[in-house]
Amino acid sequence: MPAIHERNSATAKRFEAERDRSFADFMALVTRAKDAGRLRADFVAEDMVMFLMANAGVLTATADAAPETSARLVGYFLQACAANAAASLPDPPAPRRMFRAMLRFTAPKP
Repeated sequence: MPAIHERNSATAKRFEAERDRSFADFMALVTRAKDAGRLRADFVAEDMVMFLMANAGVLTATADAAPETSARLVGYFLQACAANAAASLPDPPAPRRMFRAMLRFTAPKP
């Protein structure tokens, strides 16, 4: 039994390392886009989580009935994130609060 636990622990550590690397790469991309004047200055990582959650809801609701809906939503998101379209927004949620929302969103439904 310890071998299974060790294997699961090693897998979890690899997953965490990959997640951390992906997040760092994403934040580097965000920084470059902001520095180039292409991404609105107030964009935060939680915005991407919000976009992914919203798109997941659209994908679930439209499925094969109107699959082009997701592409249109993503188009809106991209335009809204452009630096030249930036207007004042409400403050973003705190990272910890968005993390809790993400956990709730991905939890198995009863």
